[in-house]
Amino acid sequence: MDQIGLKRKEKIDSLYLTIERGFLVKGRKVVIPSIESGVCRYCGKKSPDVCFKTEAHAFPGFIGNNSLFSSDECDSCNELFSRIIEDDLANYMGVARTLKRIRGRNKIPKYKPPNGTLEISADHSSIDIRSSREEGNVTRDLDQKTITITSPRLPYVPMAVFKCFVKMAIAVLPKNELLHLRHLCDWIVQERHQVYYKPLKIIKQSLTGPVKYDVISYYLLKRKHHGDMVPYLQFVIIFAGEIYQLPLPIPDMDYYLDGKEFEVTLFPYPTLSVDHVDKYGSVGCQVIDLTSPELVVGDELKMVMHFDELLNL
Repeated sequence: MDQIGLKRKEKIDSLYLTIERGFLVKGRKVVIPSIESGVCRYCGKKSPDVCFKTEAHAFPGFIGNNSLFSSDECDSCNELFSRIIEDDLANYMGVARTLKRIRGRNKIPKYKPPNGTLEISADHSSIDIRSSREEGNVTRDLDQKTITITSPRLPYVPMAVFKCFVKMAIAVLPKNELLHLRHLCDWIVQERHQVYYKPLKIIKQSLTGPVKYDVISYYLLKRKHHGDMVPYLQFVIIFAGEIYQLPLPIPDMDYYLDGKEFEVTLFPYPTLSVDHVDKYGSVGCQVIDLTSPELVVGDELKMVMHFDELLNL
């Protein structure tokens, strides 16, 4: 870890306890045990009113999770989440799922927008980008050895994207903390997205250069001392070279932060070395506001990629 990362780790360790963490590796299956047998941790309904026949992913399969599963997510909630929040996150990620070579349940998805001739496919060792020179969504800088891809996102609801990350946090939440997040369980199962908590912001850090695409790690951070000017609970998930960090909205525990400024220390990339930073540059960071419950149409995602060799076919 570089010096900046070490300082951030020291600051976080002084303010937070890590109450859950995990490292997911392809081929190693982990099933999270039920908090209460036959009871869904999200909707709270019990068997036989609900069933638990479907193998439920704790994190969506399309972010590369084929390892971590929930035993207490009922079939009704599983179908609901897929429809009202997970599709939105998939649409928000867009072409990044292909360019970052994130393997879903079966393979790395091919990207082809509804209009235009752009087509992108990838495997573990290469990325194949096909487009006509007349299209403006792919630009090449041969001097800098970069390709910039600007692609349309499919429609998504920002609040649904935030809810999807909240759902992941609840999936790995210890039993003694679930009481504080019951309101969030009720919120994420609502089909109509409404603003109860604001702002809803996620900190996204992006690592430049090569990364391991088949490893997911996650952390739940709990504030050590009541009165410290930091959120009570934060969820961090790392996959495909990106860190997503979000303070969870818990008004009962964070009431004294309401209307006041507070600082969120960036979570350090665990395996980032000084040599990597020297060669590829530091980690980029942006704060994304996902408060809106309105459908976003026509949004674009821009990604810049470096290449060693460009083959014109």
